[in-house]
Amino acid sequence: MKMYRRQLRLLRNILYLRENSRVKVNEARQVHGFGDSRGGDGGHSDDMAFDANIRDKTVSTKEVISDKRIKRKAFVNARFPILLFPGQGSQFVGMGKKALHYPGVKEMYEEISEHFRKDILKLCLLGPKEELDKTINCQPAVFITSLAAVEMMKELYPEILEGPTCMAGYSLGEITACVCAGVLSFTDALTLLNTRAYSMQEASEEVGSGMLTMTISHQSKLGLAKEAAMKFCKSECGILNPVVQTASYLTPYHKVVAGHNEALDFISDTSQQFGLKGCKRLPVSGAFHTMLMDSARKEMYSTIKNIDVTTKTKHRVYYNVTGKTTSQENFVKKNLCEQLVHPIKWEQAMQSIYGRPLGEEFPQTYEVGPGGQLGYILRLINKKAYSNYRRIEV
Repeated sequence: MKMYRRQLRLLRNILYLRENSRVKVNEARQVHGFGDSRGGDGGHSDDMAFDANIRDKTVSTKEVISDKRIKRKAFVNARFPILLFPGQGSQFVGMGKKALHYPGVKEMYEEISEHFRKDILKLCLLGPKEELDKTINCQPAVFITSLAAVEMMKELYPEILEGPTCMAGYSLGEITACVCAGVLSFTDALTLLNTRAYSMQEASEEVGSGMLTMTISHQSKLGLAKEAAMKFCKSECGILNPVVQTASYLTPYHKVVAGHNEALDFISDTSQQFGLKGCKRLPVSGAFHTMLMDSARKEMYSTIKNIDVTTKTKHRVYYNVTGKTTSQENFVKKNLCEQLVHPIKWEQAMQSIYGRPLGEEFPQTYEVGPGGQLGYILRLINKKAYSNYRRIEV
């Protein structure tokens, strides 16, 4: 009987690993950025359900391979410059100093300072770091400093925004990208950002939670690690509804997991057993892009219903939840809200933006805002694309 149970448990684990192991992404996924099952991560049923609800059109692999028109449509952005906007975590004391003498920059800092009723420019230039790192301060600071970098770019490379571009922003940077692309007005973005920053800060204070970055491989068992962490939280910590989710797909071998502190500590302590390496807690106070941010999502929906967005712009924005662009304005609003509780599909967005026929040259890429993390991630995903990368230092 004991041997039978052991064999049954082994069979169950094998079936689980087979279902959740890394598989080769087919051409349809490369073009459209649907889903992800890399590095042994079992994914999340909510993510799959959301994907199913927001897909404009389901395209089979055979259709993608056989229909050259779809390929040409997917690669129509081949010559467009690419702008990447950073999110929370890219901030540093002194940011924005290089942009202050450019036209309109000081006025933007003054407007956001008035809106948030605090001196954002002083906080960016002088800190202290502990205050700058707070969600309620960091989000408006990174947002406005990234827009200051846009003003720098207009002076240094005026030709970039004259024609169409492809844009993507990481987490908070998605709002910045929408403003730069003309999808959102600056005033409406401030209203939305105010709700986002304060509601996420409040959600973070409700429960002890955080985020954990890690390196994975084909042999990693991240799905099993999350499952074990939830069982541990229930049985040993008395947490009735533990949360531990993949919060960001950075590269094929780098992911961010977020949830209750107890779950993250368990994964860190047992990382070797599941083939996880380089586990490191991120300097944030909450489990962003998980269901622990559900209250913030509801606040965002309440605010965004009174905000106008438009997709009638020459620029394309690729969104975090899907890794794709969209021409439907209701999907823009939905993406901006749902990204708070769904993982950031950054790798998939990069596949969508940089996907092109073999031998075709990559356009210039500009990281617009503080820090250089998105350039580092791009180098890990696509070295050839990174060879045309520039950073607008601000």
